[in-house]
Amino acid sequence: MNRLRNDHLYMMPAHFGGKPGGMTATTYHDTVSATIRYETDQDALEALIPEGFELRSAEIMVAAMMNRGVEWMAGEPYNIVAVNAPVRYRKASPNIDGWYSLVVWENKTTPILPGREQTGIPKIYSEIEEFRFLGDEMRTWAHYGGHSFCDLHFSNIREASADERRQVDDEFRTMNWMAWRHIPKPGEGGGASLSEATLFPQEFESSRVRLADASCVWSTPPFWKNPIQAHIIARLESLPIVSPVGPAIIMNAKNILRGDLAKLLD
Repeated sequence: MNRLRNDHLYMMPAHFGGKPGGMTATTYHDTVSATIRYETDQDALEALIPEGFELRSAEIMVAAMMNRGVEWMAGEPYNIVAVNAPVRYRKASPNIDGWYSLVVWENKTTPILPGREQTGIPKIYSEIEEFRFLGDEMRTWAHYGGHSFCDLHFSNIREASADERRQVDDEFRTMNWMAWRHIPKPGEGGGASLSEATLFPQEFESSRVRLADASCVWSTPPFWKNPIQAHIIARLESLPIVSPVGPAIIMNAKNILRGDLAKLLD
């Protein structure tokens, strides 16, 4: 009989075997991130935040990322559009401040599966364009089945001053990324086999920081064009963009995912 060991890490299908030990830290050696932050409606955003968390501010962070030199994927690249909200986890002592992951789109299946199963990051698939730099502008967008649902435009791009870069480094050097891992129960009746809060810390070591003006446009597709994601995009589009929070940030960095520090929050 094939027995799974408690001191091994497995991914489905687990019966083919796992590896000794648990999650480890892994490095993304060449990451370019483009981040927009904006104020939104407090009540509308709070409705998306689960029990145990509280908003630190009514704010959305949309981060597009091009990941290269991905250590655990033998250098294979992939792109991301992640949507986060600033939260405090109140059930821990002391409380934990960080960013709650509302949704993450990725353009490769390989990073989606362990992100969902191991750490509960709500990853789903879309096509995500390479960053298009031209002069002092940059554009990228996410689309599915030919329909663009998130368009990001960065303009007036400039190098950060020494003080501005220091502020960015202080904010992003360590990042508590939190999420909710939900595994539905099979069969009739609904419910969950697993439903729990998680923590997946990250670290960023910047090599270049630029600042910019930026805009984010959400476009909800009709149901038949994106039946699994349309309700997610519609909810994000319904969150009003009240005003930007500081300048947009374009950062070249080494990104270290601290799988060794990932844990359940309870």
